[in-house]
Amino acid sequence: MAIAASLSRTSARGTPCQRLFTRAAVALTAAALVTGLGLPGLERQAAAQATAVTVSGSFSQDFDSMPNSSSAALPGGWSFFRSGTSSVQPSFSLSGSNATTVGAAAGSLGSVPTTGAAYQWVTGSAATGSDKAIGFLTSGAYPGTTSAAPGQSLAILFGFTNTTGGVITNLDLTWDYEKYRSGTRAQGWDFYSSTDGSTWSANSLGDLDYPSDANSTTLFNPPTVTSKSVSLGSLTIANGSSYYLRWSLVTTGSWTSGQGLGFDNFTMNPTVTGGGSTDLYFDGGAGWNATAPGTGGTGSWADGSGAWDASQKANFGGASGTVTVGTVTASNGLVFTTSAYTLTGGTISLAGASSGINTITTGTDGTVTTTIDSSIAGSAGLMKMGGGTLVLGGAN
Repeated sequence: MAIAASLSRTSARGTPCQRLFTRAAVALTAAALVTGLGLPGLERQAAAQATAVTVSGSFSQDFDSMPNSSSAALPGGWSFFRSGTSSVQPSFSLSGSNATTVGAAAGSLGSVPTTGAAYQWVTGSAATGSDKAIGFLTSGAYPGTTSAAPGQSLAILFGFTNTTGGVITNLDLTWDYEKYRSGTRAQGWDFYSSTDGSTWSANSLGDLDYPSDANSTTLFNPPTVTSKSVSLGSLTIANGSSYYLRWSLVTTGSWTSGQGLGFDNFTMNPTVTGGGSTDLYFDGGAGWNATAPGTGGTGSWADGSGAWDASQKANFGGASGTVTVGTVTASNGLVFTTSAYTLTGGTISLAGASSGINTITTGTDGTVTTTIDSSIAGSAGLMKMGGGTLVLGGAN
């Protein structure tokens, strides 16, 4: 598979984000992203039924891996809802009203966008900026209806399927609301959750109101940021079941002279009851065990040896070392909590059903660096997480 690893950083406004980190191993992928850079302007959006992403533990999305394009595809699990009429209710599975690509792109520097659309917002230049968000800019023509009830015309939707092996009883959520362009129309966000993607429960703790501005021509660089933290309790999301979240854009009166509003830096941490552990810890020459953090060190890793279980998450902590890889299947991602591990030789097959499961996490800050020279295989993508650095070498 083609892999574009990302390197976590902190933006000028102090929120976590990611930027594309390329070496010769991913040069072709990077070149593909550079071609067709989007400029402000409306393009046809791809209407499609959104697909819920599988989640086996903590999940995050900052949208920085999206290509800089006015028709960029959204990451898995995300979609834009646009009713077009006052009678169509927001629904995760309603293909005719959902889009899985943005319709325009604009930066916090450059020309002031005026076209109503679902946007990719970029801090700095729309063509080259690396810190991205998704959201909307409304106009007299977009979304095209003024009679819908509040929250029923435009929304960002997210859906996931529980693959933790247990029952999710609580979700701790955080995200940022961002403002890129002023508008004389008072607008805001309303937050909802749902067990079926069509019947919604409001939660005002996730709401935000923006008062009207004096003009509709001011860009904010960097964008203004309001952070939200919401806990959803008393849940019973069974293993294999799905759950849905919705952020509806609301307006006062009509949609003209709207504000350029974005959504970014989403995190979700589930509380799980029942099910077994999904973590194994590397003990160097002794193989694997279920006790954190593991002794670490130099050793080998292969299917069928050292008590490795391909359904578990591979955790590398303790002392760093060189891990000689044979043929390995990893269905729940890799985590490195100690710097200077090197994985070499063989093939690591990321067998998770989505990039949200096929994660490689390098620490919680910038002190952890991991090098993987082993070939990485799989068809569902790879998501780089954590604050450290992932160096991909060899055939990658």
